[in-house]
This record gives sequence, C-alpha cells and structure tokens, in this order.
Amino acid sequence: VSYNPATRRYTLISGERRWRAAQRPDDTGKTIDKLHALVEYGLTDLEILARAVAENLGRKDMTPMEEARAFRRLTDAGCTIDRVAELSGKSREYVGYRIDLLNLIGPAQEALNKGHLLVGTAWYVTRLTPASQQRFLSKFVRGEFATARDAEAFAQACRNAEENEQGGLSRCPAPES
Repeated sequence: VSYNPATRRYTLISGERRWRAAQRPDDTGKTIDKLHALVEYGLTDLEILARAVAENLGRKDMTPMEEARAFRRLTDAGCTIDRVAELSGKSREYVGYRIDLLNLIGPAQEALNKGHLLVGTAWYVTRLTPASQQRFLSKFVRGEFATARDAEAFAQACRNAEENEQGGLSRCPAPES
C-alpha cells in the first residue's frame, strides 16, 4: 500500500486479489479482517500505477487486450514505450504490438480474447480500417482462410489496397482456396 499524508488514506498498489479473497467467507463463514501490508511512502502516481500494472502482468490469465490496456494506461500517464518495456520486462516491440491491438474493432477484440483469433494475425488486422476489419472478420468467421498465414496475407493485401487507393476495401483480394 501507499500512504498519502494529504488525504490520510492508503492506496492499494498490489495484492488486490488477496485482499478480495480475504473479504470472502471461508467454509466456516469467517473472513479475514486483518492483512499484513508493506507501506510505501513518497511514491508518485506514476510509480503506483506502474507497480499495479506490473503485478497484473504477472497473472497467467491476463488476456492480450488486458495487457494492451495496461500498457496504454502507462503511456497515457506519461511513460514512453521504452519505459513501459523496461517496467514490464517486455521488449519495446512487444509493448508496441500489444498497444496496437487497441485499434481492433470490438468483435475482433472479442475473438482475440476468446482465443479464436491469434495475436499475430490480430496485429495485421489492426492496420486495417474498421470497414476492412469487419470484412476480414466476416471471412475469418466463415472459415475462408486455410491457415493463419493465409489470414495474415489477406489482411496485408487489404492494407496495401487501402494505401494505394481511396476506398481500397473493394480491392481486397479474395482468399485463395
């Protein structure tokens, strides 16, 4: 926890899951009303946020989209991507690719969270306009791609068409069978 002398309150930095678990009754109906905590003084808001994000990144069940939102919170708070990479123990590229996932439309984010869409393929889709993402997703859901490489190639072809021509959506190639 971090102590704020101005408000005379503590802010939980890490251990939220343990804290929530302590509030749930056990088999006998008892809850834990006291927990040991390490009190940190003089931390900045950014340091508190960085520590909270770092703890969450250690979760095994954290989705790529949760990672992306956590990294974005740090960049929005003033961290560079290099600093986020350093704080998280990830590469600069990893952090950047995860943040790019925030450019996915809602249904694509959902497909990624459910494990239907691979992270690598999803990154290619992030580079498309929302309309092209929807077209990609429609084809993906119908099973029109034989492999992840086919899906990535289609997304890249759509991206090239978008760059070469206004309204490039109509030029997205049909996936090969």
